[in-house]
Amino acid sequence: MGGAKKTAAQEEGRDRGGRMAGVQKKSTAEDELRPLTSEERDSWNGFCEIENEPALFNAILQDIGVKGVKVQEVVSLDEEMLAFLPKPIYGLIFLFRWREDDPHKQEQTCPESLWFANQTVENACATVALLNIIYNIEDIEIGEELKSFREFTKDLSPAMRGYAIGNFEFVKKVHNSFARKMDILNTDMLLKNQQKWKARGNQELDESEAGFHFIAFVKAKERVWKFDGLERQPQSLGKCMEED
Repeated sequence: MGGAKKTAAQEEGRDRGGRMAGVQKKSTAEDELRPLTSEERDSWNGFCEIENEPALFNAILQDIGVKGVKVQEVVSLDEEMLAFLPKPIYGLIFLFRWREDDPHKQEQTCPESLWFANQTVENACATVALLNIIYNIEDIEIGEELKSFREFTKDLSPAMRGYAIGNFEFVKKVHNSFARKMDILNTDMLLKNQQKWKARGNQELDESEAGFHFIAFVKAKERVWKFDGLERQPQSLGKCMEED
């Protein structure tokens, strides 16, 4: 009887084409939508994609040990709208469809007074943008992990700082703490497809196909800087005095 019941159950789970259906498909969908376990998060080497949501940015800041800083959505840069924002404003993060800017507008080298990191890891642009702002604010409290990382990377180039972020397990775990299993599967599939495109010699994507990307704008050392992790160096946009 045991064998007969097993066979019946298997037949109920198959459609006319012989494919598994019903309960098994539902279970797979639920599995993909569930949050990652700590073991899955620790064993995965990538960064998941982060939504453009202030609540997520605030949760990341809190979990990495930053105090006294809040991310708030800005719907307009009109003076009247900016007047309602809490002061001081340390920086702005924009979500753009990425395109390469004129490299001649960038600094030849990153000024020693600035901390700027390149994005060398797929989907890390949200965390890179946050760190590019945080590490250029002089009067905020950050946790011991971030202090140690800043000290470790202070003499590195922007590219090497980017590689260091990719191996910074503390920040990576926080970044991925909101991920679902489906996010990891999608990221892994995208990376595999990109490798195939490169192997086939495909040309770079045009602007309409390019992905969206977080870019930080920061006031530091009496200037406004554009910090785009996909550009080699920061770009000075002009002087900005305290009263501005």
